[in-house]
This record gives sequence, C-alpha cells and structure tokens, in this order.
Amino acid sequence: MNYKSILIVTYGRSGSTLLQGLLNSIDDTIIRGENYDFCYGLYKSWQAINSTVDHYGNHTPASSPNNPWYGAENFDQHAFIAQAKSIVRTQLLPADASTDTVYGFKEIRYMNHLDDLEDYLQFLNRIFPQPAIIFNTRNISDVISSQWWQSKADVSTPLIEQATKLFANYCLNHSNTFLVKYEEIISDLDHIKQLFSFLGAPFSEHETLKVLNTVHSYGAKQSTLAQSRHISQETLSRQQESQTTPTIKGSLVLETKMADKRLKEGVIIILVIRDEALRLPWILEYYTQLNCAGFIVIDDGSTDGSLEIVRPRNDTIIYHVNNLKYDRGVAIFAEACFGHQAQASGKYLTRPFMPTAPRLLRSLRNHLFAALHNSSLTLRRHKAAAASSSSFARALNYE
Repeated sequence: MNYKSILIVTYGRSGSTLLQGLLNSIDDTIIRGENYDFCYGLYKSWQAINSTVDHYGNHTPASSPNNPWYGAENFDQHAFIAQAKSIVRTQLLPADASTDTVYGFKEIRYMNHLDDLEDYLQFLNRIFPQPAIIFNTRNISDVISSQWWQSKADVSTPLIEQATKLFANYCLNHSNTFLVKYEEIISDLDHIKQLFSFLGAPFSEHETLKVLNTVHSYGAKQSTLAQSRHISQETLSRQQESQTTPTIKGSLVLETKMADKRLKEGVIIILVIRDEALRLPWILEYYTQLNCAGFIVIDDGSTDGSLEIVRPRNDTIIYHVNNLKYDRGVAIFAEACFGHQAQASGKYLTRPFMPTAPRLLRSLRNHLFAALHNSSLTLRRHKAAAASSSSFARALNYE
C-alpha cells in the first residue's frame, strides 16, 4: 500500500458507504463509518492550544498565579499532536490490530465547516500516518432528491456545489488525494481499478463484485447496485455465449431468434457493450423510465453474463461484432449508422451518466430515425421539419 491511512471526505447521500465497503475489501484495511466528526473536536482543541501559546504562553506574567492565563506556557503543541495520533488509532482500531493495518474513516459533516476545510484537512494530515484523502462526489440532483436533503434543498444545493469545487481545488494541489464520482464507481470497474492503483492496493474483480452486489447504507436503490446481482459466473456465461450465432469479424450480425423480433415505434437506445453486467440493469431501467421504446444491443464478445440480462427482454434486439477493440467497434458502428468516420462519432456517442446526456438526448430528437430492415441495422437522417417526439435515436458508447 502507498498509504498507511485513508480518509473519505464527502457529504450526505453521496454513495460514500459503498466506497467505504470497497476500501474495506482490501486486505488488512479497516475504514470505519461516520463518528459525528469527532476529529473536528481535536482540531478545535489544537487551534485553542496554538492560540493560547501564541498569545499568552510566551509572556512572563502568564507564569504567575494571579494572571488570568496562568500556565499558558505549559501547553505543549507537539505533545498534543502525538496524543491525538494515539487517540484516533485507539478509537478506530481494535486492540489486537496489526501495526501494518491501514485505517481511517468516512465522514459527511465536512459540510458544516467548509470555510476552514483546507486547514482542517492539513490537521488530519498531521494526526493520521501517511494519509490518502479520497473525496467522494455525486450528481447534485440525485443527492438533493433524497429525503435526507429535501427539506433543505434550497440551502443545500449551493452548499454541495461549493463543497464539490473545494474538493476539486484541494486535489489539484495535493498529491495524496483522489476524486471519486459515485456514477463512475457504479458503472465501470476501470474507475475502481484506478482508485486501487492510486492506493497501491491489489485489485480483485471477484471481491469488488461481491461488494457491489451488496446493499449499502439505508435501503439503497435496487435500480443501481442491487440489480447487478444478475451477474452470472464467468464459466456459465461462456457456455451460454457459445450458443449464440457465430459472427464475422468487423460485421454487425443479428443474433439467432432475433430476426422476427420488432421494436415498437419510439425512442431506440443503441448500446455498444462488452462485459457490462455491472451497469446494464441500471442503464436499462434509467432509459425505460424515460419511456424509451426499446434497445438495440451490439455486443463485442461479452463473457460476464451481460447478454443474459438483455436476452429475456421483449424490448431488446441483439447484434454481435467479434474480436474488436472498442475504438474499432465505435468506428464500425458510427460509420454504419451515421455515415461518418470514427473521429466524428464523438458527436453522437456519449455516456448516459454524463451531465450533457439529457441535453444531447433531446437535441437528437429532431435529427435521427431508427428502423430495422430484415436482419440488418440501418439508421438514416430524418428531416427536422417532419420529426416527431417519438422518432429519434440515442446512441451510447461504453469504453
């Protein structure tokens, strides 16, 4: 491990309990939960001692019993830091913990003192050994929609925006920091791998999926992580995968039993995937709730059970491409569907959880129309003047 302690800095309903669970999956690591901000009390005591020593501890009259600040010179700042180190370790770790155990905690109450956040974090850097500070953020609208925030949404929105900016600015100037976005954690294992690489911790896909398949905090939404319980074992998935139609490299090939399937008129979501079982349930529900008509899934050799999630659906048609890297898959998809080269595909392809996604979704409404002809996929432009709200396509690319 690159660090001997880990601190999660965040705000309420940000998904930080899931992050806490992921970190606790690392061997010989104990990251505790919230504690009513007990370290902030140590910080305020540290400030008080500093002020006492600075203002009165160096004055000779303070050594006299008739002085209001009698004994101020006896406060020992260095001793306090040593004692604070001992306090946090004793409170956070069991008595039999190894000296090599990485420890820390997550706290949401940094929102109560954003004005002195940087000074407080510097204090925590003093009392925790070689700390890694992980800032956890989440889409503000999702945070505010929780009942925990709703009663004070008018106040909390600018507060969360301020916190997010402070977190980002602190990261720019401190190498022992890492910024986590909840939406990325639940949608892509690569982001978790990057976090573990930063920490110097070994990454286990098996252990990570176990954590992601466990409900965290107070009744986590089944539409996010809990739905990833549909993930099958890799060996079983490969057996099932072998039953699909053989594909030709670089081609879009319709899966067996899909030839007679038709999607109803409306919004068609096109997904280019490979091993996306972790986030597929969330994505499918997200766009189903937006009243999308159906999904065209272009699979690039998934082996993790992704196809077993989409095959039973009546609103999904599956195509296959074989042995393609994502960039090549994007190029084929973009050229086949839009008639553009790969470098132009970014104009149409984006992640559904990006802040710009809803705006882009609406902007495509008047420009694209999706249709299936026999067993081939075609996507043609539709004049804006003749377009309706039910005739457009949304193209997504997962990298």
